[in-house]
Amino acid sequence: MNKDLESVGSADVKPEDEFYMSPFFGFQGKVEMLASAKYLTFNGKTNIQSSCSNISTTWFPFRSPIDPKQHCDRPAQVWRG
Repeated sequence: MNKDLESVGSADVKPEDEFYMSPFFGFQGKVEMLASAKYLTFNGKTNIQSSCSNISTTWFPFRSPIDPKQHCDRPAQVWRG
């Protein structure tokens, strides 16, 4: 609980977890939960997944609440282009 007696929680997502917010976005960092917030907040870094072997992607800073109905409409898959 925070100082306002509101439930809070967080989890660390490590590189070895190979976590994907969707089939198109990998994620590493902290996932934050606040009872008054409708969605979880992802605070860390992300990279764009591509099946094209000619495109390399890098991790970049990312912080945003995520609506799973808009961003995670399909089961996550790892692209191995």
